[in-house]
Formats: sequence, structure tokens, C-alpha cells
Amino acid sequence: MSPFDLLFKFTLFDVTECLLILILEAMAEMEETDRSFEDPLNQYNWQHISDMCAYSLVSGKANFNLLLENLVNQLTSLKYRKARGELMRVVLQYISVHVSAAIRAEKTGKIEFSFYPKLVELYNLLYHEDTSEVSTSAEQMKLVRFFAPTAIWLNLLAVKNTDVIIEPPPKLVRYVNFIENLLTSDSKAEKDGFITVIANSSQLNVRQAKTQNERKDTGRPEIFQKHFCDIVYREIQKPLNNHTSFWPLPYGKRALNGGKALDITLLSCLSFNAGQSLFKYLQEEWNQRMTRNEFPSPGLIETIARMTFMGDFKGSIKSMVNIFLRKVKQEPNLPHYHLLILSEFFTCRVKVINDYSICPTFFVKTYSLMPGYCRNFGAAAIQRYATFEHQFLRIFCYSSPFIFIQCIKVMMAMATQQHEKHNYVPFTSATDFGNGKTAASSEISSLILLQYYRTYKLIMPSTLFPTSSQELEVHDNNVIETQKISAATKKWIPEKFQQIKIAEFPSFTYIQNLLSMIDQDDIYQFNAQNEMHFRNDSHFRILLLLFNLVCQNPQQRPQSFPHFGYRLLNFYNSHYLISATNVLVDYLISTLKEFKDSAASISKYIHLRNCINEFIFYHNFISFDRFLLQFVTHPSDNESIILMLEFTKILLIDNQPVDERLNFLIDILPSHYDISFCNSQTFFIGIKEYYDRFPEPTYYERANSDQNYPIQDDEHLPIYYSNLMEKLLPIVDHIFHRAIEQELHDDFFFPMVTRLTAVYKYHRKLYYINLKCISIGYFQ
Repeated sequence: MSPFDLLFKFTLFDVTECLLILILEAMAEMEETDRSFEDPLNQYNWQHISDMCAYSLVSGKANFNLLLENLVNQLTSLKYRKARGELMRVVLQYISVHVSAAIRAEKTGKIEFSFYPKLVELYNLLYHEDTSEVSTSAEQMKLVRFFAPTAIWLNLLAVKNTDVIIEPPPKLVRYVNFIENLLTSDSKAEKDGFITVIANSSQLNVRQAKTQNERKDTGRPEIFQKHFCDIVYREIQKPLNNHTSFWPLPYGKRALNGGKALDITLLSCLSFNAGQSLFKYLQEEWNQRMTRNEFPSPGLIETIARMTFMGDFKGSIKSMVNIFLRKVKQEPNLPHYHLLILSEFFTCRVKVINDYSICPTFFVKTYSLMPGYCRNFGAAAIQRYATFEHQFLRIFCYSSPFIFIQCIKVMMAMATQQHEKHNYVPFTSATDFGNGKTAASSEISSLILLQYYRTYKLIMPSTLFPTSSQELEVHDNNVIETQKISAATKKWIPEKFQQIKIAEFPSFTYIQNLLSMIDQDDIYQFNAQNEMHFRNDSHFRILLLLFNLVCQNPQQRPQSFPHFGYRLLNFYNSHYLISATNVLVDYLISTLKEFKDSAASISKYIHLRNCINEFIFYHNFISFDRFLLQFVTHPSDNESIILMLEFTKILLIDNQPVDERLNFLIDILPSHYDISFCNSQTFFIGIKEYYDRFPEPTYYERANSDQNYPIQDDEHLPIYYSNLMEKLLPIVDHIFHRAIEQELHDDFFFPMVTRLTAVYKYHRKLYYINLKCISIGYFQ
């Protein structure tokens, strides 16, 4: 389904009439209020109108001639004039695209310009009064709106072979000449605030004659590049100060200098063609940096990210996905400078990937890369796997109901994909991850399953995809046969899945057996630093061993603690460490069960929390987000989930190490809506300061007691955006989901809601979506 199709599907009007109504309503609003045209509400409204008009007109769903005729008829009597600059900028979007098509087709034939007389009539109607009073304004937004008619005619004059004679209206001649003089003189247009006006007025051509017959063919892309792209790129690459030649990233990595992203006002003022040309220019700069094994400047990455945020640049996110997919084809083992496209660029912008032509391919390809990294050893492989895993989760955890439809397509693509090495089916036995048959753990599958239930409630996949109904039936039966859910979950899921087995509270006898092994032999072998004893650990008990040592009196710990532990952990891969974390979670749940049965005092719980703090934040045996993800998702029965939720409150509220990190990020992170408008230099400096203050060293780094040893380049991925707040989002979502399912007592639920809403600062839009989920109970 194409953008805006749903908007027009159930209306009695055709698309052209809908566009007319939206434009007139927006113009009336600006006439009737004292709100300035720069007000974000006005700009937000006109930006969406611009998107809808450009898409509908270019795709042929609306008729430009008819739209112009209706506008002339209506505005003759309505006298709306305050928004004429906005309207002409909307017209400019279509004109720039139409002229581009005409220039490309000049050698093969004429492109129709039958709309031109009505365009002239609309201009004369709107600009009947004198307009010279605005022309000297140096404010970029006002300049762009004021010169929108000039830009329209400069675009039209770039076409040599038209079926009508195109001449600027008399009132526009001096403005056309003024902009052309800027292009041919040595004037610093950017200093005068005219750089965006020039960009919008250019079709990679400069008209150097007064009439159509005298015009020369000067279609030189270097003119647009010289007068616009080169200038704005120099602005992006400006150093923070004059003493550095690089931009410092966390963990000593260096990017090219320049942390200043282009202002969103400049980007929003660009016409579609100017924006696309700039995007291609910047994307090529990115490609060149990666080819040279260089990290792009933060300002370049953020500028491209902001351009994907703007509606006029739809499609640019698709090109970034394609860059990633092309690199994957060339080299499955992606180096850092290519992987950062996935790990950083899509970190906070993946929500805009809603194109059916790329979404399933993108996520299936992401999953297909996970098996290799799941089995590889060392810090680089662990970080890479976490990157792919997190990316794989995003479509299922961060998407609105509209995007849920894609879940079906993605799942069916995975379920029907044939590959000689990897199993793509997401819902199999919970033991398959431990057996190495799947690359995603059963905990990740449980989060995807939750979205699958929601999708069924919202859209009934069998009716949406009738041609795939038989495949869906096989897929759904596999879900019913292999999955287990808590008893409290049953009342929330669709009727079709009511036959899924109920998970029961485990006996945890295997935990007691592992504790006996640790007491009888493992501590001795640990003290003797016998690596071979631990290398082939089929019980995944290393984290349980280390946690028990943390809980001991420091004087009773082996002398080899903790350094030998880091050496051991460096031998293991992601599959082992995730499985070992689940063993530790089982131990914690069994301990919490003992506490509850014996009515233990709160001091017991606080002591257990303090041991976890030391284990995670002081010794860095596991990252906090990885531990919390497994702790929240691994329990599957009612009793274990309740124990987990009650202790999660103790972990996350009034816990100093957690509070320090979250409060620091709350201070430096812009909200979801503000990230594309914020001072990017301040943002990137803040991210580096966070990792300087709260580093997450790798096992290799912790194993080396020498503070001056050289850090290996592969020990850390480049970090521009990634942070704890963003990593906690899917975890906090699931905490709320499970708390509602279990009808958690208010004494636990509301304090967590109060504390954890801060996590949604980075994705405030998602916070609204999830509060809606809470209020209506999983869309029941």
C-alpha cells in the first residue's frame, strides 16, 4: 500500500478535491489566527500538505491542471493571501519534479505544460498587491517563501522544448535577474541568506539569457554543486575548535571532524529536487569515507538522518538500507565502518522504514547475518551480534499498528526462506537456540510472538493475505505446537492460539546440581586457573560461578578473581553468554522464591541487588541491558514473572548505579521530536562524556591489569548515538506488558511507571503508543 492511500480510500471526494480542501483549510487557519507562519504547528501542517501534494500529483492520483483551476476559482472569492508563500512552495515541489522529467525527455519529445496559463493566473491573483516589502528579509524561511514564485519560474525556464512560451510575469523579472546575478557573481550567497533560494531555483541549469529563444544550454551539475552542495558540506565539516583535525568518539575512536548537522530549517526549505541532489551528494561523501576505512563525521551522519526525517526526502531511508544490503553482498563479515550504518544510523531512525519493498528484505538479511556472529568469539563478535539482535527486534517492538502488517510479511519471508545453513523460522522449540539451530534466542522469539498476537487482533492476516492462507496456517500451527505462555497471557491472545501450552513454575533442581558442581570442583579449578576445565562447559555455569564469588566475602574469594574470569569470558561466544545469563536468571528466580516463601526481610532483597550491582557495574561481567533483557524475558510462568517484576522494582528504583546513568542521559538526550532540531555538537559531546564516565570495558580490556596497554581497534564498535536509554526501550515495553498481564499490584506497578517513563524521552512518540496499549490492554 502506498503512502496516503488510506487517507483517500474512504472519502467521497477524489484526491484532487481532497488536496484542495486541505490547502484551503490551512490557508484559512493562517488568515484567522495571529500565529506566525514560522510557528511549528503551521510548518508541520504545510509540510504534510507538501508531501501529499507531491506524491499524489507525481503518481498521477491527482490532476495538477484541475487543482490549479480550482485554486484560482476558490481564492478569487476567499481572498486568502497570508499563506500564499506556503502555497507557492507546495506548487514548487511539483514543478521541480515535472521540470526534471521534461529536461530528461528533451531529446525524445515534449513534456506537456498545459497547466502553465492557470499557473500564471494563480500567481497574478495571489500577488496582485505590491510585495517588495518582504524581499530584504534575511530570515531563511521568509526568503524561501518570498522567492518561491521566482524559483518556480527559474525551474520552468530551464526547459528548452516546451509546448507553451514561458516568460516570467513582469513583477518577477527583477527577482529572476537578481537570483541569476547571484549565480554568476562572486557574491557570498550563503552570507546573505540566499543559499536555499538558489538551491530551489536551480535545475542544474543557469539561464544566462532573457528569453527562451536566446537561452544557452548551460546544464552543468558543477554549478549546483559549487553554489550549494560544497558550501553546506563545508559547514558540516567545520571543526568544533581550530585545534583538532578529528572528532573524538567514545573509546578513543576518531571520526572526521565536524559535528554540526545542517539546520532543519534549511532542509525543510529545500525543494524536492534540491533536497534529493543534496542527499545524493552527502551520501556519496559517506561512501567515500567508508571506502577509505574512515568514520564519517557526526555532522554528516546526523544531516543525512535529518533528511530522512523530512517528508520531502521520502525514499532516502531506502537508499541507506540499500547501501547496507550492497555491503553485505560484498563482504558478509562487515568491518566497523560499514557496520556503523546498521548499529548507529538506524538506531533511532529505524521507525521510518515502512516501505514494503525493502522492509522484509532488510530484516531477513539482518537475521541471516546473526548465526555467524552468534558463534564467533571475542568482543567484536559479541558486539556485532548484539547490534544485529537489537536491529532485528526494532521492527517488532518500535512499530505502530500500521507497521504491524509488515510483521506478517517479514515472518512469512523468514518462514518460507530456504537456506542450506540457517533456520529462519522464528517460532521453534525453546531449546533450539541452545542446540544451535536458530540464531535468535527463545526470549527474542517471545517478544516477536507478542507482536504476532497483536497483529492477529488488528488485521486478521488470513483475510489480508488470502493467497498465503495455507502457509499461514502451517506457520500458526507451528506456533501452537512449540510455544509456551503464562496462564495470565491466555486471556489477551487471539482465540486461535488458545491451545498453546501453559508454562509451569520450574523445579530448578538443575540449579542445585550446578551449585554442587561449583562448590565441589569449579572454585578449586578457578583458583588453579585451569582454562581447559571451563572451555567445554555444556552447563553454561560460568556466570553463576562468578556471581557466587561476588556474593562471597572478598577475603574468601580466590586470588585469581576476577582476572581469570575475564580470561574465561573472552573465550565464549554470544550463544554461550546468553545461555549462561539465563542460568543466572533461573538462579535468581529460585532465590527470590526462597525469600518469598520464608517471608525474608527487605534487607535480603537489597543485599541481592547490591551483589548484582557489583557483578554488573563494578566487575563488568555482563552489560546491564543484556542482563535486564534476559531477566525480564526469560521467566515464562506466572509465579516466576511475578517474582521478576517485584524484584525489577528494587533493581530500577532508588538504585544508585542505575539512577546515575539514567539521570545523566535524561540531561543530555533530546526528546524524540527534538533530536532533529537540537544542537548536534552538544548531543555528540554528551554521548562521548557518557561513555567517558560510564565505560563498558570488554573482557579483554578487563583481563589486562596494565592501564597503559594499547586498546585493540576491534574491541569497540564506533558509537555516535547508541546508549543505555535506547537499549532499554524494548525491555521497558515488556516490563509494562507483563505487569498488565499479571495485574501487578499498584505498589509495584505505578512506581515503575513513574520511574521508567524517562526511558521514553528518546522515543516520546512510542511512549504515547505504549500508554495506549496499557490503557486498552494489548488492543483487546
